[in-house]
Amino acid sequence: MYESELKVHLSENLTFLFNKNREENGLTISHFLKFARVSHATVSRWRHGGNIAKKNVESIVDYFNRQLNLCLTPADLLEKDLSRELNCFRVGEPPSPYPVLASDPLTARLIRRMERLTTAQKEALLKILEAFE
Repeated sequence: MYESELKVHLSENLTFLFNKNREENGLTISHFLKFARVSHATVSRWRHGGNIAKKNVESIVDYFNRQLNLCLTPADLLEKDLSRELNCFRVGEPPSPYPVLASDPLTARLIRRMERLTTAQKEALLKILEAFE
């Protein structure tokens, strides 16, 4: 595949994955910027066909695999049209430890996000919630 085709796929896939992540998890590009430790200008350059280092491709794949419960490879990100094939990369949803609560979509989303927090973040969140009791 030619380099120009790879850049088109990367550009389209990044836009698609950022939109999907916002839709499913409520996470914006800012969340990714903190994870990957890159600037908004860098991501903008990638989305507009600029060069990207191999380590950054791996960071992108790692981020979206975690956030969207996928099993993508760097080659998938660069060579496939994920807007058409994303469900092929879905990993089964882990069973919720809170099945009754998880039937509500908003609560299920909160639980998924909460499960990714560190212990310190969970303790801080608990303090905030206790203030509302």
